[in-house]
Amino acid sequence: MLARANEGTYSELIPLADGRFFSRTLYSYIDFQRDEKGAVSKMLWINNDGNFFEGSKVY
Repeated sequence: MLARANEGTYSELIPLADGRFFSRTLYSYIDFQRDEKGAVSKMLWINNDGNFFEGSKVY
């Protein structure tokens, strides 16, 4: 799985045991939130300092 921030290069997401992912390139955690039907509704990009940003799904 790949993710990209701010029109930059793509970063591989490494799956973690707790369901989150980790980006070695950006040194950030990625968490996907799901709606009541189980579909991904948003992505949370969590920096090492605890700040987070919401991302959108691109089709």
